[in-house]
This record gives sequence, structure tokens and C-alpha cells, in this order.
Amino acid sequence: MKFYRQATARIKIRNANFEYIDEITIKDLRISFSITKSLAWSTNSCVLKIWNLSQKKRNIIKDFGDEVTIYAGYETAGGPQVLFIGQTTAVSHIYEQPEIVSVLECGDGEKYINQLRVSLSYAANTPAKTIITGIAQQMGIPLLSLPSNIENLVYRQGFSYCDMGKDALTIVCDKLGLQWSVQNNALQVIPQGGTIDQPIVQINQNTGMQGVPTRFTYRSLYLYRSINEPNTGYKVNVALDPFILPGSKITLYSTHLDVKGPYRVETVRHEGDTYGALWQSNLEVRELASGATQ
Repeated sequence: MKFYRQATARIKIRNANFEYIDEITIKDLRISFSITKSLAWSTNSCVLKIWNLSQKKRNIIKDFGDEVTIYAGYETAGGPQVLFIGQTTAVSHIYEQPEIVSVLECGDGEKYINQLRVSLSYAANTPAKTIITGIAQQMGIPLLSLPSNIENLVYRQGFSYCDMGKDALTIVCDKLGLQWSVQNNALQVIPQGGTIDQPIVQINQNTGMQGVPTRFTYRSLYLYRSINEPNTGYKVNVALDPFILPGSKITLYSTHLDVKGPYRVETVRHEGDTYGALWQSNLEVRELASGATQ
């Protein structure tokens, strides 16, 4: 079992030029969070609530563009780990006398995905790695390690583009059988149907699984993809685990179900409250196709 829950929120305050000039750290106040992450191109979202923040700090938090980092975890398991990084998209303060609750709505990579355009041109037979790295550099977004199979991929027709960076990424990745998303303010690229490069995660009653996994089917997959791949999945609840990410590869075992695997995490929702009982990660996982790669 994991004990001694811990959570911290850090907010970098921007100026009119979107330069970070100040920082607020919330550690001892009550905070709650609801974070949804997926492999979709749209921004991951977070709603962070802070109780009884001082008036001075409330006044300097912006409605848009401040950077919010949430750390959460357990004292007995290495302490709080990064759970979410993103930018504020809306801020409100709710007066519930005698308390004041500050509500920060945030988007992961908001300043990159929905704000930046790129202009680039590459000749025929340019390596895929060169194009994706170039797009990331123009967007100003950090790029996580690329999958090993990308070394052999080439954009044979060349590539020219001038518009939103997120659309350029979609065009290139779709052409090359890749999939991109933004995770904790960094660009993640994996093979379509593949997983991220991290040790496989074991999920069972002994590692914090709560209740019995619920089976469901990703019916919508066939509306958007022509890929012939398994679409059977499970909804699984586990004790809060910051290390489980969209694209993580897991094994799943339950004494109540004859489950196979391995599975890929499609969506993860982290929920927690430092003054309440809620402290869990809700996963939607899908069976990996045979031979799926990292």
C-alpha cells in the first residue's frame, strides 16, 4: 500500500510579453485536481482548485498564459512527481464563506498547440526525423525521444507548409504512420498503435488496482481509422500513479476476469484532493495489436 499522500502546485506568473517574472508555490493549502490526458492532438486539460489563497496571490494570477505545474505522489514512493504541466486558460475565484476557492482551468501545451504557426520547406527524401524536429523547433516545443523505427522513415515527396504547427504535425505523422500528442508541455511522437519507451507497468490488486476492470469497446475507432487492430478495452481504476501516461504499455491481471494483453493506455484521468478521500487514476486501456512497437 502507498501512504502519506503529497501534492504541490507551482504557478509561474507571466508579464505582458509572456515572460515568466514571478512564481507561486502552494504546498500547505488544500488543493484538488482533475486532469485528463489522452493521445489525441487536442490539449490535455486540468482543473485545479486552491482553497484560501491570499488576496495578493489571487490578484497576480492571469486568466491566460501562466504556467501551472502539479506534483503529486506519496512520501513512501519517492515523493511528489510531475503530474501535469500546462497554461491557464481561465481563472475564477468562488466565495463560499468563510472560504475562497480559486479555480484554474489549464491546457497542456496550450501556448504551442493553439497559438503558433510554422513556415518550412523540405526537399524530396528528407528523413522524417528532420521534418518533425524542424516543426518542433519552429513551434518552440521540447521534443521527447522519437521512436526507434523513425530512423528508417523518409518523406519521399518532400514537404512544404505554412500554417498552424499542429496541422503540420498531423499531416506528416499521418503520412508516416506516426501519432503525436503533447504530454506535460513536450511533444510526444509514437508509432500508430504503438507505445512510449518506458518499462511496462504491472496493474493488479497488489499494485493499487481498485475494484474490477470494466470491459468496453472502442467502436469509434473504425470511424476514424482504416487500421485493422484490436479495439477491445477496459476501464481500470488504480491508486494515483503519476508514472502512467497516455501511450504507456501495461499488463492487467484480475482474479475476476480472464484478461489478456498487453494493453496500451489511451486515456488517463488523475483525480485527487489533499483534504479528501479522492486520490486515484482512472485508465482507459486497449489491447495492443500483435507486434506493436515502441
